[in-house]
Amino acid sequence: MMDDTLLELGITPHCDGKADYSGKESLTVNVINDDKRRIRGCLSGYPGTTHNNTVGQNIVQCQHPQDFVLQSEYLVADTAYKPSDQVIMLSKTVQA
Repeated sequence: MMDDTLLELGITPHCDGKADYSGKESLTVNVINDDKRRIRGCLSGYPGTTHNNTVGQNIVQCQHPQDFVLQSEYLVADTAYKPSDQVIMLSKTVQA
């Protein structure tokens, strides 16, 4: 399973004396866990305004899936991520 969350910061980050996050005081954290809820990958440090798929593409398990995911395995993600051979998306179905 791959998903992200926002961590709100208690301060406004500054870089060279200027506010660096356009008023969005949060960080995006992307986490991959296995079926036993053990964390297998984590990437943080992106501003909270960064799209899930941008962060997800930079996590090492997605950059080099052959090193982490067997051909018969896959990562489950929500629709914010781009599907691939290793990433499948969950979707909601509308019941009549």
